[in-house]
Amino acid sequence: MVIGISGINKENNSEVAKYFEENNFKVIDVDLIYEKLMQKRESNGFDFFNDLDNNISILNSIDKELMKIISNNNNNLVIKFSKLESLTVFEYIDSVINVNSDKYSCGNVSDQIIFDNKLENKKSNYNLEIDFNKNWESQLNEYINFNIEGKEKVSIVVPIYNSSRYLVRCINSICKQNYRNLEIILINDGSTDNSLELCKMMASLDSRIKVISQENKGLSETRNKGLENATGDYVCFIDSDDYMEKDMIETLLKNALQNNADVSSVRAHVHTRDGNVREYSTERRKTIYDGVDEALNGYADSEISIAVWDKMFKREKIKDIRFDKNVYQEDADFMFKVCMDGGKYVCDTKACYNYFKGNYNSITSSIDKRVFNLSDWAKKTYKQIIEEYGSEHILDANKILYNGLSHVLKMYYRDLKLKKIVPGQYKEEIQQTTNDLLNLLYNSEDISQYIDIENVLNVIRDLKLEKAIDSDRTATKEIHCIGILWNSLNKEQLKSAIEDIKECCEVEDCAIVDLGRNYSDFIDDIYSLDNEFEGVSYLKSSSLIDKYDSNDIAILYLKINATDFAKSKLKGLLYKEVFDLKDGIRKKYKTQIKNYAFDTLFHLTVNEKEFNYTDNVVKKYLFGMDGKKDYGREESCKCKKLSLDRFDKKNI
Repeated sequence: MVIGISGINKENNSEVAKYFEENNFKVIDVDLIYEKLMQKRESNGFDFFNDLDNNISILNSIDKELMKIISNNNNNLVIKFSKLESLTVFEYIDSVINVNSDKYSCGNVSDQIIFDNKLENKKSNYNLEIDFNKNWESQLNEYINFNIEGKEKVSIVVPIYNSSRYLVRCINSICKQNYRNLEIILINDGSTDNSLELCKMMASLDSRIKVISQENKGLSETRNKGLENATGDYVCFIDSDDYMEKDMIETLLKNALQNNADVSSVRAHVHTRDGNVREYSTERRKTIYDGVDEALNGYADSEISIAVWDKMFKREKIKDIRFDKNVYQEDADFMFKVCMDGGKYVCDTKACYNYFKGNYNSITSSIDKRVFNLSDWAKKTYKQIIEEYGSEHILDANKILYNGLSHVLKMYYRDLKLKKIVPGQYKEEIQQTTNDLLNLLYNSEDISQYIDIENVLNVIRDLKLEKAIDSDRTATKEIHCIGILWNSLNKEQLKSAIEDIKECCEVEDCAIVDLGRNYSDFIDDIYSLDNEFEGVSYLKSSSLIDKYDSNDIAILYLKINATDFAKSKLKGLLYKEVFDLKDGIRKKYKTQIKNYAFDTLFHLTVNEKEFNYTDNVVKKYLFGMDGKKDYGREESCKCKKLSLDRFDKKNI
């Protein structure tokens, strides 16, 4: 174990070095060696400010000697040097402690020229920055006790396939972790580049690294191999083209221990192919999820992410859980099994993992027909939840099914745009996935509960335009609605509006009625369901009754064939055909009447809840307050009359 101490205040550096000496670390005071060499050169006429080459040669000599010491070191060693960042040895130090230094400056022009440009790229390698204005001994003591002398072993499994371009960055990020008690398992999955050679080289530099090589078996079996060989108390997974921030394992383990959690997670920075960086995890998630119910809720809402690389697992927790090679999204299946097994989850807001989407050679990048296995997995998972929990977790089951199906759609659409596939490729599979998703949405009470729903709907529309799916084979739903044309329309307008409605959908039943003295109560009842401000229904009653001469209204039972969704400002996502009908009738006739107010022209139910409620109100008033069948004043409108069979007294 080699620790470096750096910082412009040499006295403070010496205090920290003394602390390590008292804790049985061997300390090499490079500042003292450097000063003696400089004094010797100066006594021989060396001009510090003008002989820059000689200054560099001193540092190079020190660097070479330190490299020899480090390569032969088998004990705890501390290197104290205020100019540590300038040396090559800096890259080979296990843990760097910076003392009170925001910007490196050694107080003279010569050193500033040599070192100033180097510091900014080095600062990210600091494992600890001590503030000497605070209780620095406490800071240092905590760091040593937890990170350097930590008893819990953490196994980090790294599956590797043709990732030599990124591999050194990945492994270095693990080796440089603040937390030192690591078992680093590198598994070469039949790479055809020089990944295996790099693994062996890195293993020669760090005794914590184990290298396993096998024939190509894919990501799932490679991770399973890592689990079989892991001996740590906790297990993490990292993809070989990604890297960790230096405090990731420290953060995960501290949270796991402090909360007695089975799974600990952080956030991630996602580096996209266009060079942008965004955060992977959601702001909505809680800090703690405890037990199956909370874990399943969190998983269904994507608060507990499906990724395994942003998490640390208690090995005992996952000893019987493995990745399924037959599931395209292995992480999703693995995390579902973990959540179904219960336990306690702790989530941190810190972004410690860096995930890259740019490596097309990685184990996770191949796209083929297997992607549609995710649809089958989502359906199977849905069925499993229903069988085990019944209606108790129906919403979770719906969301997990939606997440799986929508992920397939978005991946297919992405590859279509990237021209990895062409329209018509996997035609039946994507058609079936689309219809499965639409049927789920059609049968959901509120589709706004689904993540990224508007984008998914746009993907379906674009797939239709690209002719990747056939519009005439896309799932539809028969929607039953009740429409009410209010008395703001006169008799001719009323008949004309009914004809317009008939052109858009099937009118199953229709009647024009005058409810007389019950008219105001009828309107109040219709609008009292929900989504109305206090007092609005009374204003509508007053407006409809007092401002217009006729009390005739038309009640229509409609059957509408829904094929898409539209967004309403007031009621969110609705069936497009229902939204278009309501919006179209209002826009056409509002210019023909005086004192038009919102919704005083055409009321249309938009979902099953509104239909059932409105149906009961209509039945109540068309039977009359005394329970007798009484339509009031009927008018012919070239539609069949409202069927008396619909108003069965037993259903009132």
